Amino acid sequence: IDDLLKGANVFVAGKCYAVTFETILGNPSSPSVDLSPCLDCPACREVKLFPKLNRQGVVEVLFDYFITSSTATHKNLANTIAFIRKVPNVDHKVFRKKVKKLNP
Repeated sequence: IDDLLKGANVFVAGKCYAVTFETILGNPSSPSVDLSPCLDCPACREVKLFPKLNRQGVVEVLFDYFITSSTATHKNLANTIAFIRKVPNVDHKVFRKKVKKLNP
């Protein structure tokens, strides 16, 4: 799980992806590595890929599903998504604002 967290951190850290990947995966003994920003990735262009989440809201929704919900006997991805879509004001709980509904 540590590797997954490190990978996710690349996308939310706000640093150039090329520099971050080179720092993490590059050969530390190579002296001729260019660590200048690429100016092409979302971080360099200052584009946010993921909206900021409200941790308390996410915990509340997941707690309701995994602990108190007796409607979903089989806790799989499809049932989880269906449950989250039925939660009243889920966008406000999770993002603390109204968001446009997206269908995956």
